[in-house]
Amino acid sequence: MFRYIKNEKGIALVSVLVILTVTSLLGATVWQASAQETLSSETDENQTQAYYFARSGVEMAVGLIKDGYFDDLSINEKKQFYGKLDDIGQEETDDYNIKFGVLLDESDNFIIESLGIVRKGEATGATAAESDLKFAIARGDINNGGTGGSGGGTGGTGSSIALFSDEGLTFKGSAGINGDVLTNSVERNSVDFASSTFIKNGNLYIGPDADWNEVVKFKKSPATNIPDGEILNLSSTRSYPLPAFPQFPKNLEYRGDLDTKWISGEYYEISDNESTDDGYYQFGSYGSITVRGNRTLVIKLDGEDRVLRVKNLDIKQGKIVLQGEGKLKIYVENDFSIGGGSKVNNGGNNNSLDIYYKGDKKGKQKLKFAGNTAFVGSIFAQSANVSLSGSNNIDGNIITGGSKVSVSGNADGYPLLMYAPNADLKVTGSGIIRGTAVVKEGTLTGNSRIKADNSIDTTFFNSLDWGESGPPSLFKPEQEQEETSSSWRGKGTWIKI
Repeated sequence: MFRYIKNEKGIALVSVLVILTVTSLLGATVWQASAQETLSSETDENQTQAYYFARSGVEMAVGLIKDGYFDDLSINEKKQFYGKLDDIGQEETDDYNIKFGVLLDESDNFIIESLGIVRKGEATGATAAESDLKFAIARGDINNGGTGGSGGGTGGTGSSIALFSDEGLTFKGSAGINGDVLTNSVERNSVDFASSTFIKNGNLYIGPDADWNEVVKFKKSPATNIPDGEILNLSSTRSYPLPAFPQFPKNLEYRGDLDTKWISGEYYEISDNESTDDGYYQFGSYGSITVRGNRTLVIKLDGEDRVLRVKNLDIKQGKIVLQGEGKLKIYVENDFSIGGGSKVNNGGNNNSLDIYYKGDKKGKQKLKFAGNTAFVGSIFAQSANVSLSGSNNIDGNIITGGSKVSVSGNADGYPLLMYAPNADLKVTGSGIIRGTAVVKEGTLTGNSRIKADNSIDTTFFNSLDWGESGPPSLFKPEQEQEETSSSWRGKGTWIKI
């Protein structure tokens, strides 16, 4: 992973730096002014991502310092590193997103300078945005005991929670959760276990100062329902707000409607191709996009960030395939549905597709995945209720302000972040969420499962507009460390260049 670092010194940095990197993306206080504004425009998003890259470079440098990599650094000697979040070395590359240097000054302070760069598509030299940061800290103020930060998201072995259910949780049948479960509740019997239900490979955390004998109801005993964990108290209540919903892009050229009805050759494409032949379309604004008849709609990204705005997106029975590097953002105004055996970006990268779903009537929108569907990407629904049923699979992030979320049948969200802090969650039948769920209240019945999974990619979650405080924590409590004067961040000095 780290090409030169571990080869030169034999330092086991992989898990430490991954944790530091992801923690920095999620947990550090975003003091940069642009992070307080909406990320709806591409420019703002690029600039914010560049800032995160720069911040990650500082975190990586601190990780190296903690592991002794600079113990032999001479006064005013500087070591430089280049690369990406998962691949850092001392050889300069043409496509690096992160560049950081570490210098030891005459006062025994480490001076870290970090540059984050967002590239334009696949181009190696072209820069869409960049951000510089500088951090200074005395050698003696580096805390060798931990990774620091109170960041959200996932990272490291066993670090992410399985479920946060604000007001409580009910287990029925043979339902179970693998991983840590958190609730703010201090109410009597607000966590209720049936005889054959369980929390395994994790702890149950209840509200601060609450008595578990009052809050948790067992049909048998704690040893039966939580066989290898404990019941602990949160040190403070957790807050899970919704991010600001983005503004929709304007001034896009109107393209009419797109329908994969039968045409000769049965080929349908959205690209920069200006062909007027049947089946060829361009990026812009549409009244409706309908995919039907087991036909395939190919969307060519060609190394760029592409935008579609559509009033109604209906994937009845067919495929949407993304070709090339880049990202597609779809802004849906009214109705969004996917059914049958439809596949959207199946086998692709979940960071290549973002959908923002507004809905036509507040509180009445539904986001329903049924049948044998597959969806790889992320969705931010302003207020839609979400239903996963049948044998479908979702790979990515779903963020919604809706009041209901259901996972039923053989539906399998994997790996999935289901972030619905205003919703009642029901997981029934053989439904499974493999990842993390954040909800208002939860009910698990039948043979349903929630299984914590650290392979969740929270890039989309991180990129949303969370305001000054940044994304909320998805870590289990023992991995949180408050940003106090005892941490290296509190003792060092951040300097915006």
